[in-house]
Amino acid sequence: MAAPDTSDDRGERRPSLTSHARQVILFAAGATLLVSGVHLLTAWHAEMVRHQLTWAPRELWWMAPIGYGIQLMGIAAALVLLGVVLHRSRSRRFVVFVLGTYSALALLLLIPRLHPLAYAVLALGIGIQAARSLATTRPSRRRVAGAVTVVVYVLGMTTWMWGTAVRQTGMVSLQAPADRPSVLLIIWDTVRAANLSAYGYGRPTTPFLEQLAADGVLYESAFATAPWTLPSHASMFTGMPGSELSASWLTPLNEVFPTLAQVFHRLGWSTAGFVANHAYAQAGTGIERGFRRYEDFKRSLMQTLLTTTVLQTELAKQTAWAGTWSQRLRTLLAFQLRVMPIKLSDSKPASEVTDGFLRWSDTQDGPWFAFLNYFDAHLPYRSPERFRVFDERPGNEHLYDGAIAYLDSELQRLVTELRERGTLDNTIVVVTSDHGEQFGEHGLVDHGNSLYSQVLHVPLFILAPGLNPARISAPVSLRDLGATLLDLAGIGDSLPGTSLARIVDGPDSRAAVLLAEVQRGINRDPAEPVMRGDMASVITDSLHYIRNGDGVEELFRWRSDPGETGDLVAPDRADGLLRTMRAHLDSATRPASGIRRAGS
Repeated sequence: MAAPDTSDDRGERRPSLTSHARQVILFAAGATLLVSGVHLLTAWHAEMVRHQLTWAPRELWWMAPIGYGIQLMGIAAALVLLGVVLHRSRSRRFVVFVLGTYSALALLLLIPRLHPLAYAVLALGIGIQAARSLATTRPSRRRVAGAVTVVVYVLGMTTWMWGTAVRQTGMVSLQAPADRPSVLLIIWDTVRAANLSAYGYGRPTTPFLEQLAADGVLYESAFATAPWTLPSHASMFTGMPGSELSASWLTPLNEVFPTLAQVFHRLGWSTAGFVANHAYAQAGTGIERGFRRYEDFKRSLMQTLLTTTVLQTELAKQTAWAGTWSQRLRTLLAFQLRVMPIKLSDSKPASEVTDGFLRWSDTQDGPWFAFLNYFDAHLPYRSPERFRVFDERPGNEHLYDGAIAYLDSELQRLVTELRERGTLDNTIVVVTSDHGEQFGEHGLVDHGNSLYSQVLHVPLFILAPGLNPARISAPVSLRDLGATLLDLAGIGDSLPGTSLARIVDGPDSRAAVLLAEVQRGINRDPAEPVMRGDMASVITDSLHYIRNGDGVEELFRWRSDPGETGDLVAPDRADGLLRTMRAHLDSATRPASGIRRAGS
């Protein structure tokens, strides 16, 4: 009797199901290590050599292989199942082609700005070539290929972990006196002052802040230095204007100027950051310098999967967000196969930021400096159901208000816990925001695209031992926040700026000229003002002057016209005011001299 035929139509011997499954798993494991290793090397090169933002968790060295492994092992499982149903698929060539194509696509997506069809064609070509080359390779050569794959991953893991260790290297610190105050800096990301009931808003969005304001100082006219996160935080932490800092859309804050956390750490304060903005406040942006503990990305299955390139494509995002199968089909047909510059992440609600801080602070014996960044009031304006109680408004402003109310409740939980622990009386508490938001004013939405008051006027509240309660109407800049906190902590002038704790309403306090700037954005609507070029503005006690990138000027009386609807710039109008404001802007944007730099 003739033996049963165990070869396929190409003459390749068809393995048993067990052997087939083992081969599929081995190829998937090898592909996982190879893709992860190259991903790590690419991220390390971008961050440490090219000094670019990568939006990658510090735990990328283990998240990437798990994330890619789940995807590739899922494909492997499908191939094994296919081998059961269709025996002709038990071919090493077919396995290498499928896994090779997917792996090639994952790696090609690390290269920005290719056409979607180019990604697909190149991935298919690499998959075909891999099937021809590897499927028929002798076992000894496959072992060599496996060894090279392991070396690539180990090299990628080592370089990435080394880069992470370099970033976390801190300065030798002193021991702060035990009686010095702790400092709690709370930043409500994307919260504008106009939507807080503590600032006269008609909806009860911040009842606890209103109550707390009776015991501290509320600055009614605080302005951010930038209309988006990274340069605003960088300015707060260094005391420098944005134009003198490296922080931009694709570039982190460099080490030229010392940060607030570095000063506190050097003088003996325990330092920690707990952030929910994974786009522009995570470790790697530069604002984490000086923090001995920094909690940003969640260690979750979702975040692990989102470390991979394929799940960061517009195609994957829109498919996941599609509400119906017809929408998913349209998304697939659109084939938006490119990775967005700013990566998606597993969102962290306010309660988790608060919990992380409370756990850490409960273990501290001496004074500490903690930075909390809450992201709930940023698009898509998330909050628990019980806070979504406001009547609907265009642009989802009602959801925005609900998110602010949620943040206010978390502030109450924080303050209550510190009071019960007996530490509040010796703690400086600051509540502010990095920038505001637009809901149709000037035909704009979101932020980072203009310099109108909607994105610059932010809340600022300080509760500190020995600081008398007050409401300050004089305009102040968040650029001075670092100097203020050091002054209140009894440290002195380790950062440039003027302590806001010393401002008293009166004619002399209104002489300050506040500067705000924004660079031309990325992936923005061409109709937005910032797309015409870099912008700058100055704010005095009553006037707000904006110079657009194309030279167009705008001038508003921001106190009497908070919505900035009446532009004073017109023929034969406000010429004297314009000359004065132009001079203010030219003076404010002149490079500073004699500023202390890191290590000086």
